[in-house]
Amino acid sequence: TVKPMPAGPKLVHLTFTIDQGPKYKLHEILFDGNSAFNDATLPSQMKENKPKAWWSFFTSGGTYLDAKFAVDADKVQEFYLNQGYVRAVVGLPTIETVRDSKDHKTRWIRLRVPDDEGKRYKLGNITVTDNTVVKAEAIRMMFKVKEGEYYNYSKLKKGFDKVQELYGRLGYYQFNALPSATPRGLDPQTGLPTGD
Repeated sequence: TVKPMPAGPKLVHLTFTIDQGPKYKLHEILFDGNSAFNDATLPSQMKENKPKAWWSFFTSGGTYLDAKFAVDADKVQEFYLNQGYVRAVVGLPTIETVRDSKDHKTRWIRLRVPDDEGKRYKLGNITVTDNTVVKAEAIRMMFKVKEGEYYNYSKLKKGFDKVQELYGRLGYYQFNALPSATPRGLDPQTGLPTGD
């Protein structure tokens, strides 16, 4: 509302009336399209958006935080990457109302998250090429992965970080270790498989 001030025609008093609406609480989170992991395992990977638990009075547990959902989706996607599902995609959620509190200040909701797991990948041949400073065997030992085991993003990233740190100590500060692209290999930018 706008009210003129008696001090002059160019002065007004503004009052903003805000309708906050109900506070959204998570009743449950369901993933649509998941088969490898159930609807109890996937929400447990999330940090901010989780249904209320008995210890929630210490945290914001149970409250839906829309602005933090993208971070939680990334955590679920990273979980998939560490289990070999390198093409898994976690989509934007839809909200379903379960019930409102009697005073209408709280709305319990169900979050439905689209989930495309894709295929599960295993590691094939692991070779080190184009290295002239450090022996291939030494570099290969920094990767705690074995051929034939399921792709694990965290293990590979730790290996790349160790190699980069080693080359940095040797004075190669702009060194960057990236997997090379082959027809059924890895994309040099993302480290993800290029073929089926």
